[in-house]
Amino acid sequence: MVNKKEEMTFVVNPLAGTCRQDVMSLLEREMRNSGRAYQVVVTEYSGHAEMLARQAAEGGIGTVVAVGGDGTLNEVAKGVLGSESALGLLPCGSGNAFARYAGIPLVLSEACRSLLTAEFQRLDVGKLGEDIFLSSAGFGMDAEVCRRFNSREGGRRGMLPYVLLTVDTFRGYRPECVRVEMSEGQVYEGVPHIVTVANTSEYGNGATIAPGARADDGILDVCVIEDVTLLRGIWHSRRLFNGTIERMPGVKMYRSQQVKICSERPGWFQVDGDAREGGELAEVTVIPGGISVALPVGE
Repeated sequence: MVNKKEEMTFVVNPLAGTCRQDVMSLLEREMRNSGRAYQVVVTEYSGHAEMLARQAAEGGIGTVVAVGGDGTLNEVAKGVLGSESALGLLPCGSGNAFARYAGIPLVLSEACRSLLTAEFQRLDVGKLGEDIFLSSAGFGMDAEVCRRFNSREGGRRGMLPYVLLTVDTFRGYRPECVRVEMSEGQVYEGVPHIVTVANTSEYGNGATIAPGARADDGILDVCVIEDVTLLRGIWHSRRLFNGTIERMPGVKMYRSQQVKICSERPGWFQVDGDAREGGELAEVTVIPGGISVALPVGE
Protein backbone atom coordinates (compact mmCIF):
# COMPACT_ATOMS: atom_id res chain seq x y z
CA MET A 1 0.00 0.00 0.00
CA VAL A 2 1.28 3.45 -0.93
CA ASN A 3 2.06 5.74 1.99
CA LYS A 4 0.32 8.98 1.03
CA LYS A 5 2.68 11.00 3.23
CA GLU A 6 5.57 9.85 1.04
CA GLU A 7 3.73 10.49 -2.21
CA MET A 8 4.37 13.54 -4.38
CA THR A 9 2.16 15.39 -6.83
CA PHE A 10 3.94 17.54 -9.41
CA VAL A 11 1.84 20.46 -10.67
CA VAL A 12 3.37 21.45 -14.02
CA ASN A 13 2.82 24.78 -15.74
CA PRO A 14 3.73 23.97 -19.36
CA LEU A 15 3.96 27.66 -20.26
CA ALA A 16 6.49 28.66 -17.61
CA GLY A 17 9.82 30.04 -18.84
CA THR A 18 11.94 26.89 -19.14
CA CYS A 19 9.23 24.27 -18.59
CA ARG A 20 8.82 23.82 -22.31
CA GLN A 21 11.48 21.16 -22.22
CA ASP A 22 10.29 17.57 -21.75
CA VAL A 23 9.49 17.76 -18.04
CA MET A 24 7.59 14.46 -18.12
CA SER A 25 10.65 12.54 -19.32
CA LEU A 26 12.84 14.27 -16.77
CA LEU A 27 10.51 13.38 -13.91
CA GLU A 28 10.24 9.78 -15.05
CA ARG A 29 14.01 9.49 -15.29
CA GLU A 30 14.76 11.10 -11.94
CA MET A 31 11.92 9.45 -10.01
CA ARG A 32 12.26 5.94 -11.47
CA ASN A 33 14.80 4.68 -8.95
CA SER A 34 13.60 6.68 -5.98
CA GLY A 35 10.92 4.25 -4.85
CA ARG A 36 8.61 7.22 -4.29
CA ALA A 37 5.08 7.17 -5.63
CA TYR A 38 4.22 10.27 -7.62
CA GLN A 39 1.79 11.71 -10.10
CA VAL A 40 1.95 14.58 -12.56
CA VAL A 41 -0.86 17.00 -13.30
CA VAL A 42 -0.69 19.81 -15.86
CA THR A 43 -2.27 23.24 -15.59
CA GLU A 44 -4.55 24.44 -18.36
CA TYR A 45 -5.39 28.00 -17.32
CA SER A 46 -4.57 30.72 -14.79
CA GLY A 47 -5.60 29.64 -11.29
CA HIS A 48 -5.68 25.95 -12.22
CA ALA A 49 -2.53 25.19 -10.21
CA GLU A 50 -4.24 26.31 -7.00
CA MET A 51 -7.18 23.99 -7.63
CA LEU A 52 -4.96 21.02 -8.51
CA ALA A 53 -2.79 21.62 -5.45
CA ARG A 54 -5.80 21.84 -3.16
CA GLN A 55 -7.14 18.57 -4.55
CA ALA A 56 -3.80 16.88 -3.91
CA ALA A 57 -3.59 18.28 -0.37
CA GLU A 58 -7.15 17.20 0.42
CA GLY A 59 -6.21 13.74 -0.86
CA GLY A 60 -3.46 13.51 1.76
CA ILE A 61 -0.48 13.85 -0.59
CA GLY A 62 2.69 14.47 1.42
CA THR A 63 4.40 17.00 -0.86
CA VAL A 64 2.81 19.06 -3.61
CA VAL A 65 5.50 20.32 -5.99
CA ALA A 66 5.16 23.38 -8.20
CA VAL A 67 6.94 22.96 -11.53
CA GLY A 68 7.13 26.48 -12.90
CA GLY A 69 8.04 30.00 -11.88
CA ASP A 70 7.18 32.15 -8.88
CA GLY A 71 3.61 32.64 -10.10
CA THR A 72 2.99 28.89 -10.31
CA LEU A 73 4.60 28.43 -6.89
CA ASN A 74 2.28 31.10 -5.50
CA GLU A 75 -0.80 29.29 -6.80
CA VAL A 76 0.34 25.91 -5.49
CA ALA A 77 1.17 27.43 -2.10
CA LYS A 78 -2.31 28.93 -1.93
CA GLY A 79 -3.81 25.50 -2.58
CA VAL A 80 -1.62 23.83 0.06
CA LEU A 81 -1.94 26.55 2.73
CA GLY A 82 -3.76 25.33 5.83
CA SER A 83 -3.27 21.64 5.03
CA GLU A 84 -0.81 19.05 6.30
CA SER A 85 0.88 18.81 2.90
CA ALA A 86 4.30 20.35 2.29
CA LEU A 87 5.22 22.60 -0.61
CA GLY A 88 8.00 21.72 -3.05
CA LEU A 89 9.47 23.48 -6.08
CA LEU A 90 11.17 22.59 -9.34
CA PRO A 91 12.01 26.08 -10.66
CA CYS A 92 11.66 26.87 -14.33
CA GLY A 93 10.43 30.43 -14.38
CA SER A 94 12.03 33.59 -15.69
CA GLY A 95 12.96 35.13 -12.33
CA ASN A 96 12.91 32.25 -9.79
CA ALA A 97 13.06 34.57 -6.78
CA PHE A 98 12.02 32.00 -4.18
CA ALA A 99 14.31 29.26 -5.53
CA ARG A 100 17.30 31.60 -5.37
CA TYR A 101 16.45 32.58 -1.80
CA ALA A 102 15.90 28.99 -0.67
CA GLY A 103 19.00 27.56 -2.37
CA ILE A 104 16.96 25.28 -4.64
CA PRO A 105 19.03 24.34 -7.72
CA LEU A 106 17.97 26.08 -10.92
CA VAL A 107 18.84 22.99 -13.00
CA LEU A 108 15.68 20.86 -12.97
CA SER A 109 17.39 17.48 -12.67
CA GLU A 110 19.43 18.71 -9.70
CA ALA A 111 16.37 20.28 -8.11
CA CYS A 112 14.50 16.98 -8.44
CA ARG A 113 17.30 15.04 -6.76
CA SER A 114 17.51 17.56 -3.91
CA LEU A 115 13.76 17.26 -3.46
CA LEU A 116 14.07 13.53 -2.78
CA THR A 117 16.39 14.16 0.18
CA ALA A 118 14.82 17.44 1.31
CA GLU A 119 14.40 18.69 4.82
CA PHE A 120 11.13 20.36 5.79
CA GLN A 121 10.96 23.78 7.36
CA ARG A 122 8.02 25.98 8.24
CA LEU A 123 8.29 29.38 6.54
CA ASP A 124 6.31 32.58 6.78
CA VAL A 125 3.67 33.55 4.24
CA GLY A 126 2.72 37.11 3.35
CA LYS A 127 -0.98 37.93 2.99
CA LEU A 128 -2.61 40.77 1.08
CA GLY A 129 -6.39 40.52 1.06
CA GLU A 130 -7.29 37.21 -0.58
CA ASP A 131 -3.81 36.90 -2.09
CA ILE A 132 -0.64 35.49 -0.56
CA PHE A 133 3.03 35.84 -1.39
CA LEU A 134 6.16 33.87 -0.58
CA SER A 135 8.72 36.36 -1.92
CA SER A 136 7.26 39.85 -2.22
CA ALA A 137 4.30 42.11 -2.87
CA GLY A 138 4.90 45.35 -4.73
CA PHE A 139 3.17 48.65 -5.47
CA GLY A 140 3.83 51.47 -7.88
CA MET A 141 6.16 51.05 -10.85
CA ASP A 142 7.05 47.54 -9.68
CA ALA A 143 3.46 46.41 -10.22
CA GLU A 144 3.16 48.28 -13.53
CA VAL A 145 6.25 46.51 -14.92
CA CYS A 146 4.84 43.13 -13.84
CA ARG A 147 1.49 43.95 -15.44
CA ARG A 148 3.09 44.91 -18.74
CA PHE A 149 5.59 42.02 -18.71
CA ASN A 150 2.94 39.35 -18.16
CA SER A 151 0.40 40.83 -20.59
CA ARG A 152 2.69 40.66 -23.62
CA GLU A 153 1.49 38.27 -26.31
CA GLY A 154 4.18 35.64 -26.87
CA GLY A 155 6.90 37.95 -25.58
CA ARG A 156 10.37 36.69 -24.71
CA ARG A 157 11.02 35.87 -21.07
CA GLY A 158 14.23 36.33 -19.14
CA MET A 159 16.36 39.13 -17.75
CA LEU A 160 17.02 41.30 -20.83
CA PRO A 161 13.36 41.75 -21.90
CA TYR A 162 12.46 42.56 -18.29
CA VAL A 163 15.19 45.20 -17.99
CA LEU A 164 14.23 46.81 -21.31
CA LEU A 165 10.58 46.90 -20.29
CA THR A 166 11.51 48.41 -16.91
CA VAL A 167 13.44 51.24 -18.60
CA ASP A 168 10.55 51.87 -21.00
CA THR A 169 8.05 51.93 -18.12
CA PHE A 170 10.31 54.24 -16.10
CA ARG A 171 10.26 56.85 -18.88
CA GLY A 172 6.50 57.30 -18.77
CA TYR A 173 5.67 56.41 -15.18
CA ARG A 174 4.22 59.11 -12.93
CA PRO A 175 4.35 58.15 -9.24
CA GLU A 176 1.55 59.16 -6.88
CA CYS A 177 1.44 60.11 -3.21
CA VAL A 178 1.06 57.19 -0.79
CA ARG A 179 1.02 56.76 2.97
CA VAL A 180 2.64 53.62 4.40
CA GLU A 181 1.79 52.79 8.01
CA MET A 182 3.67 50.16 9.98
CA SER A 183 2.02 48.42 12.96
CA GLU A 184 5.01 49.38 15.11
CA GLY A 185 4.18 53.07 14.67
CA GLN A 186 6.48 54.15 11.84
CA VAL A 187 4.91 56.09 8.99
CA TYR A 188 6.17 57.00 5.52
CA GLU A 189 4.36 59.54 3.37
CA GLY A 190 5.70 60.60 0.01
CA VAL A 191 5.75 60.03 -3.75
CA PRO A 192 7.75 56.82 -4.26
CA HIS A 193 8.40 54.97 -7.47
CA ILE A 194 8.27 51.62 -5.66
CA VAL A 195 6.98 50.21 -2.39
CA THR A 196 7.91 46.55 -1.88
CA VAL A 197 6.86 44.41 1.06
CA ALA A 198 9.30 41.49 1.19
CA ASN A 199 9.05 38.11 2.85
CA THR A 200 12.42 37.06 1.39
CA SER A 201 15.43 39.02 0.21
CA GLU A 202 15.16 38.02 -3.45
CA TYR A 203 13.43 40.00 -6.19
CA GLY A 204 14.11 37.58 -9.05
CA ASN A 205 16.92 37.20 -11.59
CA GLY A 206 19.48 37.58 -8.81
CA ALA A 207 18.28 41.01 -7.63
CA THR A 208 18.06 41.61 -3.88
CA ILE A 209 15.33 44.04 -2.81
CA ALA A 210 15.55 43.56 0.99
CA PRO A 211 18.98 42.23 2.04
CA GLY A 212 17.90 41.51 5.62
CA ALA A 213 14.60 39.78 4.86
CA ARG A 214 14.11 36.22 6.08
CA ALA A 215 11.12 33.94 5.63
CA ASP A 216 11.44 32.45 9.11
CA ASP A 217 11.46 35.53 11.35
CA GLY A 218 7.75 36.33 11.49
CA ILE A 219 8.23 39.85 10.14
CA LEU A 220 8.08 41.64 6.79
CA ASP A 221 10.69 43.99 5.34
CA VAL A 222 9.50 47.11 3.54
CA CYS A 223 11.62 48.83 0.87
CA VAL A 224 10.53 52.29 -0.32
CA ILE A 225 12.31 53.76 -3.33
CA GLU A 226 11.46 57.44 -3.58
CA ASP A 227 11.00 59.38 -6.80
CA VAL A 228 14.27 59.15 -8.73
CA THR A 229 15.45 60.16 -12.20
CA LEU A 230 16.01 57.56 -14.90
CA LEU A 231 19.77 58.13 -14.94
CA ARG A 232 20.08 57.82 -11.16
CA GLY A 233 17.95 54.68 -11.24
CA ILE A 234 20.16 53.11 -13.92
CA TRP A 235 23.36 54.10 -12.10
CA HIS A 236 22.25 52.64 -8.79
CA SER A 237 20.57 49.54 -10.25
CA ARG A 238 23.83 47.68 -9.59
CA ARG A 239 22.95 47.86 -5.89
CA LEU A 240 20.11 45.43 -6.51
CA PHE A 241 22.70 42.84 -7.49
CA ASN A 242 25.37 43.43 -4.85
CA GLY A 243 23.09 43.57 -1.83
CA THR A 244 23.49 47.30 -1.11
CA ILE A 245 20.11 48.68 -2.20
CA GLU A 246 19.71 50.41 1.19
CA ARG A 247 22.68 52.66 0.30
CA MET A 248 20.93 54.10 -2.75
CA PRO A 249 19.83 57.73 -2.21
CA GLY A 250 16.07 57.86 -1.67
CA VAL A 251 15.74 54.32 -0.33
CA LYS A 252 14.10 53.78 3.04
CA MET A 253 13.88 50.40 4.81
CA TYR A 254 11.40 49.35 7.50
CA ARG A 255 10.38 46.13 9.27
CA SER A 256 6.85 45.37 10.40
CA GLN A 257 4.34 42.61 11.07
CA GLN A 258 1.53 44.57 9.46
CA VAL A 259 1.67 47.22 6.75
CA LYS A 260 -1.09 49.52 5.48
CA ILE A 261 -0.58 51.27 2.15
CA CYS A 262 -3.00 54.09 1.39
CA SER A 263 -3.13 55.52 -2.14
CA GLU A 264 -4.99 58.44 -3.68
CA ARG A 265 -6.75 56.16 -6.15
CA PRO A 266 -7.10 52.44 -6.97
CA GLY A 267 -4.10 50.92 -8.73
CA TRP A 268 -2.17 47.76 -9.47
CA PHE A 269 -0.09 45.64 -7.13
CA GLN A 270 1.94 42.48 -7.67
CA VAL A 271 2.32 39.30 -5.64
CA ASP A 272 5.28 37.07 -6.54
CA GLY A 273 5.48 38.71 -9.94
CA ASP A 274 1.80 38.47 -10.94
CA ALA A 275 -0.14 41.73 -11.22
CA ARG A 276 -3.54 42.32 -9.61
CA GLU A 277 -5.98 45.22 -9.58
CA GLY A 278 -6.24 46.79 -6.14
CA GLY A 279 -8.09 49.49 -4.28
CA GLU A 280 -7.05 52.63 -2.44
CA LEU A 281 -6.11 50.68 0.71
CA ALA A 282 -3.90 47.59 0.89
CA GLU A 283 -3.36 45.76 4.18
CA VAL A 284 -0.41 43.38 4.26
CA THR A 285 0.20 40.91 7.08
CA VAL A 286 2.40 37.89 7.76
CA ILE A 287 1.43 34.35 8.73
CA PRO A 288 4.42 33.18 10.81
CA GLY A 289 5.45 29.63 9.91
CA GLY A 290 2.37 29.39 7.75
CA ILE A 291 3.56 26.65 5.38
CA SER A 292 5.89 23.65 5.39
CA VAL A 293 8.43 23.81 2.55
CA ALA A 294 10.77 21.12 1.20
CA LEU A 295 14.28 22.63 1.16
CA PRO A 296 17.67 21.24 0.12
CA VAL A 297 19.62 19.71 3.00
CA GLY A 298 21.66 22.33 4.77
CA GLU A 299 19.69 25.36 3.52
